Amino acid sequence: LILDKTHRKITMRLYICMTTIILLALTCTKEVSAKKRICVDAVDDLKKSLQEELANMMREIRSELSKLKQGENVKKLTAEDVGEMQVAITEHIKAKNEHGEMPRIAGFVRLAFHDCVGGCDGCIDLENGDNAGLEDYIKNLDDVYAQFSRKLSRADFWQLAGITALAVSGKDCPLCIHPDIQFTAGRKDCAASPKYDGEKRKFPNNGGHADIDDVLGFFETTFDLPRSRPELAVALLGAHSLGRTHLNASGYD
Repeated sequence: LILDKTHRKITMRLYICMTTIILLALTCTKEVSAKKRICVDAVDDLKKSLQEELANMMREIRSELSKLKQGENVKKLTAEDVGEMQVAITEHIKAKNEHGEMPRIAGFVRLAFHDCVGGCDGCIDLENGDNAGLEDYIKNLDDVYAQFSRKLSRADFWQLAGITALAVSGKDCPLCIHPDIQFTAGRKDCAASPKYDGEKRKFPNNGGHADIDDVLGFFETTFDLPRSRPELAVALLGAHSLGRTHLNASGYD
């Protein structure tokens, strides 16, 4: 029904565009020499308008498809599905690099957090330097997500990956606290997911080395964490201890 309504609306707009083109063509075929400059300008203006209109139509189609898919996904998701996804995610997390490390633990947690700056919508602006280094983790998770894309949104899947990574990180640590983080579904992907084409999203200033006021302001504005509870911000920043610096991600080696 959603797609049917969108289809009718877009068909009507295309009809109007085509009618305008035909009328312009008929007008310009008469007395071409006298109207040549006028016609050229009119065609150029119409071309720009049509390009903008087609771009708007494509955004609407992607948006409606996303809504339709996500509406179906949440209804179909079961606890067994979530368990199966976590098994698949865990297999990828445990893949070690040449140093015997499991970098995807930190990578998946970082991806889950960065996606929620500006809204958990399954979209990462890779042109933003604050997101440097996340592309590999996005590609890796997309290999797994392809198996479950009919069950939940990419935004949901990234959050599940972050939760799973945290669980794996403390599994062999008897002295560690093991928080029971409940996973909930229902997040919606942006139209261009996993890409992002909106306004640049704000992270703490000074290349990640902001002062305490900027950090507390960031968490208050972005996640509604009160300034009166700085320990919450400290706990979140502590997630950086899961990984280490990489030149291609932070600019520091």
